[in-house]
Amino acid sequence: MVRPIPKQLLIHSVQYREYEQNERWGERWLDIVPVINVLVKPSTSLTVTATGEQVNSQSILFLDAKYSKPFVEMKEKSEVIFNGRTMKVNKVSPFYTFDGDLPHHYEVELI
Repeated sequence: MVRPIPKQLLIHSVQYREYEQNERWGERWLDIVPVINVLVKPSTSLTVTATGEQVNSQSILFLDAKYSKPFVEMKEKSEVIFNGRTMKVNKVSPFYTFDGDLPHHYEVELI
């Protein structure tokens, strides 16, 4: 069995607003849900284009199956609020172990 991400590394908490598309009324989000025992790793990259520089800021959010509460599969276009900054869920990657259908953890790309 693969061990969970060590709890002492899951030092952050975030707020999650799930995106729910409603064809008749346009876009909408569900109520905010606090998620505890996660890790947010911020990163930035610099892209130089013909018209100048562009700074791309993104973060990776780690959710562990054992310690992150609630352990939810975040949906693309949803919002994550961390340290007062609202980011969009761009990509969700589940990582599985050898012993089950439940992911070991999710890595969520935020922009």
